[in-house]
Amino acid sequence: MHDIFRIIVWGVVGLSVLLAGLTIIRFKAFSGYLRYYGLWIINSAFMETAAKLLVDLDYQNLFLFHINAVIEYTLLVLIFDHLLKDIGQKGIHFILFPGIAAILLNSIFVQTPHTFNSYSLTLISLATVLVCVYYFFLLSDMSWTLDKKMFQAILIGAIFILHISSLLPILFGNHLVLMDLNEQYIVWLLRACIVLVVKIILFYTLLSYVFTEDLQDTHYER
Repeated sequence: MHDIFRIIVWGVVGLSVLLAGLTIIRFKAFSGYLRYYGLWIINSAFMETAAKLLVDLDYQNLFLFHINAVIEYTLLVLIFDHLLKDIGQKGIHFILFPGIAAILLNSIFVQTPHTFNSYSLTLISLATVLVCVYYFFLLSDMSWTLDKKMFQAILIGAIFILHISSLLPILFGNHLVLMDLNEQYIVWLLRACIVLVVKIILFYTLLSYVFTEDLQDTHYER
């Protein structure tokens, strides 16, 4: 079980690094929300790689989750703020600084960097899932071509699946460490498999669309 888990995790990390590399190569061509989406991909790759290396070197990596919470929240707010404004909806930039403040206060006074910040990560994932559902609802009403809808749906769907699959492990992260080791591996193995599939789909999508099409054509009319 442990060996299978390690292989899948390194597969996830490898795909994340490839995605980040492709994003960096074409980053100048990104516009609108894709700039922040690209930064989200790069940040994910860095955090996943750093967390895996620290574990393999027997160092604690919990502090990375606290740092990543602030960065991920910021990028997700900026991504959806641009997406919503692009289709004539009210942006969500007004929640950026209150959210960052709440994350920092939790890390300082409630769940310190030496513990798993499950409260912050759970709220971020819940909010992300809700915004994704709202955006999918708006997307269904857009008079775009099927290709454009699919492109948006896959990119936002990747965020949706990653966060909805994180909710239970994140919410009960502090309890998971008390479980039998094999039971822990089963939980994390299932999520790792989901993440791996999402990364494969995202990698193929970006190769097929983002890195072969005109990246400036990212704003569509309703």
